Amino acid sequence: MADQSSGLFAQKQTADPKKAGGGGGGLFGLGGSKQGPDVSAEIAAMQASYADAERRLIVLEERYSEIRKKLQVAEQNMLSDFKRLHTEVKTSNSEVMETRHEMDDIKGKIMLIIKELQMLARSEDVDVLRKYLDMWQPVNFVTQNEVEKMVRDAVDSKFADMNMKLEEEEFIAQKVKETIREIMQKGPGAVK
Repeated sequence: MADQSSGLFAQKQTADPKKAGGGGGGLFGLGGSKQGPDVSAEIAAMQASYADAERRLIVLEERYSEIRKKLQVAEQNMLSDFKRLHTEVKTSNSEVMETRHEMDDIKGKIMLIIKELQMLARSEDVDVLRKYLDMWQPVNFVTQNEVEKMVRDAVDSKFADMNMKLEEEEFIAQKVKETIREIMQKGPGAVK
């Protein structure tokens, strides 16, 4: 190959030793008849490389911006999901606590029912009571009010009988007195 470059600022080596040799001309190849390295190709390559890097940087920045937007959307979704889940967990916890309280109330009521059922009479006790009731027959018993009424009725009937006897005795006594008066008025000869 006629041109070999080993970097951006590498000098072109030519086959012509006259062009390659010689001094003077300065650092940037100005002045004098001697020619320095050909940098215009190198500058063009650098500009192309810079443009390519700039283009790639723009693409990377756009990708980074899109990734940042997606990440922001994902974070917002994650936060809203977290808030929603947090409220659901709170609601579930409150429902669980309410259910526990209801279960405790139900347990207490069941225990109260069990205690009440234990205090009830068993069937054997009821059978014993039934035998005594059949033997005594309390249906035939009288109440205190009934006894008091029967005594009052008996006393009243006795008093009524006594009143009638007294009235009869008074009637007889009165008749005797009347008879005695009549006899006394007629005199001693009226009695035969």
